[in-house]
Amino acid sequence: MEQVKIRRIINNKLILELLIAIAAVILAFLMVYFGFIFPLALVIGIVSLLIIIKKPFWGFLVYVALVYLRPVDLFPVLAQIKLQTLILFFLLILLFLNHFVFGRKGLEIKGLDIIILAFLMVMFISVFKSIWISESLNYFFEYFKLFVFYLLASYIIKTEKQLKWFILIVIFCMVFVCIIQIYTYLTIGLTRTTGIGGYGIHIGPINLSTGRSIGPVSESVYGVGGYSLSFLGNASELGLAILIYFPFAYYFYMVFNSKVFKRAIMVIMGIFCISLILTGSRGAAVGALFMVLAMFIKSKHKLRVATIGLLIGLIALPILPQKYVARIESISDYEVDESANIRIALWKAGLKMIRDHPLLGVGVGNFSTAYGSIYREVGSSNLWWKPHNNFIQVSSEMGLLGLIAYFSIMVFIFRENRKIRYKLNRYGIYNEFLFQCTQAVDISMVGYMIAGFFITSAYYPYLITLALISRAVSIFVENEVKGSRNAGYMVEAGEHKS
Repeated sequence: MEQVKIRRIINNKLILELLIAIAAVILAFLMVYFGFIFPLALVIGIVSLLIIIKKPFWGFLVYVALVYLRPVDLFPVLAQIKLQTLILFFLLILLFLNHFVFGRKGLEIKGLDIIILAFLMVMFISVFKSIWISESLNYFFEYFKLFVFYLLASYIIKTEKQLKWFILIVIFCMVFVCIIQIYTYLTIGLTRTTGIGGYGIHIGPINLSTGRSIGPVSESVYGVGGYSLSFLGNASELGLAILIYFPFAYYFYMVFNSKVFKRAIMVIMGIFCISLILTGSRGAAVGALFMVLAMFIKSKHKLRVATIGLLIGLIALPILPQKYVARIESISDYEVDESANIRIALWKAGLKMIRDHPLLGVGVGNFSTAYGSIYREVGSSNLWWKPHNNFIQVSSEMGLLGLIAYFSIMVFIFRENRKIRYKLNRYGIYNEFLFQCTQAVDISMVGYMIAGFFITSAYYPYLITLALISRAVSIFVENEVKGSRNAGYMVEAGEHKS
């Protein structure tokens, strides 16, 4: 016993010394290239290092918050610190040491891991078929970081409590983004005041995402996106993110008994609904409609779901911008809808790309380049457009191999969730949190797939996050099943809420 304690102390010291050495090299690099920001980098780097060494899970949550909150878009000077990359690097070192050096096995390979890896491999191979290789490499490395994030989360999230915290942190980050979006709408309105994809946080005369004063309004838009220049900046992409995380708020409402928490969840769902409307995204609106329908079908309390849907409608009607109403009405009349006509032209071009490059596509991230340089209709002024359809995006850029892998991920998630619910019922395991997680993932997947017909988001973190949650729940249920088998009896199962 004493020898085990001594060995553990030695191991911890070795990890500490190694990480300090790595941090010293990185901070020295920062000092050479970004001397003016070195003191800040030093403080943040040391604090991050200490957090990750002591509590890897909290370091992971900080990384998740950085991914969704994107503070570098608010304060560009922070981009020079590369905090997100530093934390990911430290976590990877810890994973490597624990798994390969000290033999602390914690990463069990699952079928879903292999499918996601296959998708990544097809993406990599498609790079060599691409028109613009450097652009394809950028997309590949961004998705590779998502895959690393998925592996790290799979290794670090070991308890149900940690999974709850992970989901809650993402929800809280989304609430922050939505509140700022609502504030932007109330102060600026349906106008784009930056020339970039995002809209920026506007407080007084200053745009925090660029640091520049707001000039004259350049154009009118149908909805307001987030402040990020990344995957939450575009209004439609923000709408999709809200669709994906709303079901978790809804099902968490049923899991927790605290009245304070339930009221907070109700406020969060209200913020999500208002924010979704203000995005002006028709794709998200259609996705929301199918999600509510799926919730109604799956629920044992259909009256409650119908009541919630009615309340959302009553809240939405008074605040719906007239432009948004007009856009919804124009869905059925695509011939006079310029946006719909553009999408149809893009989808036709995507089908031509699939016809010409059926196996591996035109290269990941190369749809816009291929469309603008080869497949654009004669006389069209629309040059470098994205496909506005996840399935066209994947199949045109990664071929049928990529599409098969992409569909396989989604099918596997649904299949895994169904197996989880079967095991919970079969072995008499009453675990409301795990059961409702599978429900939330299923509903989120419906929103993701339906809205994905109108939005370009196949390489964003949404699908990976849903896969991660499903994977974690599957492992927790398997452990409970093993426990019930070892005990030699089955417990009386309660009725799960739905």
